[in-house]
Amino acid sequence: MKKRTPIAIYFGWTTFIFIINVCSLLLYHEWQGFGLSNALWVVIILTLATLVALHLRYHHYDIAYPLVFVWCFIGIAIANGFDELLVTTSSLFLSGVLIAGILFMKKNPARQ
Repeated sequence: MKKRTPIAIYFGWTTFIFIINVCSLLLYHEWQGFGLSNALWVVIILTLATLVALHLRYHHYDIAYPLVFVWCFIGIAIANGFDELLVTTSSLFLSGVLIAGILFMKKNPARQ
């Protein structure tokens, strides 16, 4: 497990940066988001990122990978402040979900 930690942190950052780059590409091409607000799209993307982090937490019993997402989500909440309350509260809530997943998720029985 300790041997995997640097790679898990790197993979977590790479995954998060990939998500940010896809969002930047969509903004560059002036994608309208099917009529949904930007804040709602951020919540959808953060939720999908949370699902990916929890998936890898469960299947690979990795703690470092979802911690990167917690770090990023708290950074989003701090940077956003009270400008868009939906984004701030959802990023803090999803950070709590990830922390709960880290603490309470059992090891995958297929990997024992």
